[in-house]
Amino acid sequence: MGRLVLSEQHDDLQISIFISPDPLRAGPIDVSVLLQNAETGQTLDDVEVNVRITSHDEGGRVLHAVATREAATNKLMRAALVDLPSPGLWDVEMNYGADTNPRRQVRFTMEAGPPLAPWLTVWPWFCWPAAVVLLYGIHRWLVARKAPTHYYT
Repeated sequence: MGRLVLSEQHDDLQISIFISPDPLRAGPIDVSVLLQNAETGQTLDDVEVNVRITSHDEGGRVLHAVATREAATNKLMRAALVDLPSPGLWDVEMNYGADTNPRRQVRFTMEAGPPLAPWLTVWPWFCWPAAVVLLYGIHRWLVARKAPTHYYT
């Protein structure tokens, strides 16, 4: 789900925003939003959430995404998958609302570190066969240790 970066109440709505990975790094990130009725805690289904992320660097890159339930692993939330092209400070602006409610906006700043080295993201795929062989070796050693020894005279 990620790290909670913002939790605010606006009138009758409670908004909570989670960012992953933690710690935040350049590359693919997940921005998840939980919108609830502040009084009942009931999640809101009819709310549209737009995400705008702007870099602080000279280029001032702007990334847009729409947070949807389909992109979220937790279906109580809405998520937007964004690829941060570089580390640094980024301003996040979220607009949300429904036909029955006026559009609202929250803003916050996040800092992304440098991306992980490529080998760090794929090492589990190369190491799992070694783990299986090691487990098999331990099993064979335990079975051999428990085997009865026969002495011939």
